[in-house]
Amino acid sequence: NSVTVVTADSISDQNALTTEEVLGTVAGVSPQNNGRTFSNRLVLRGVTNGGGLSLTFRENGLAGGVNYASDPYVYERYEVIKGPSSIIGGVITPGGIINRVNKLATDGDFGHVESSISDYGQVRLRADVNRDLDDQGQFSGRVVVASAFGDEFYDFAENDYFQVVPSIKAHLSEDTVV
Repeated sequence: NSVTVVTADSISDQNALTTEEVLGTVAGVSPQNNGRTFSNRLVLRGVTNGGGLSLTFRENGLAGGVNYASDPYVYERYEVIKGPSSIIGGVITPGGIINRVNKLATDGDFGHVESSISDYGQVRLRADVNRDLDDQGQFSGRVVVASAFGDEFYDFAENDYFQVVPSIKAHLSEDTVV
């Protein structure tokens, strides 16, 4: 087995809009989406992850359950574990696991907002806001939002979605942060 990590910097540098674009540079991973952008159909080491129920994807280490397409903007990183990994993830395809790790609250105040419109009229809006919630810096919160609406690159199709990923970080003691 081997592990490849695609970091937030790499996702940002690529301006990746889909999981297929994020994983496009990872050896042994190739898209099999047949032109559709609303599901993540991938071939991982020669094994397809199928459609509907996904045995390949994990969210923060937990079973993702369904094979939905999500905006890479809401993730801190993608971890690709290639090869049989059932000891880590239970029932999975023999090709491996793709773990999507959400952006989580951190210390400090920052914010980022971006928007774009494609040649075919799809509007994409994204925002990432993190704030300290008290003066002592004991609590912080973060909300990451990604949405798109409008036409797809082929006729008679739309790919509208709205994702919200909230998180709170609490310093409960010197040794405990949740």
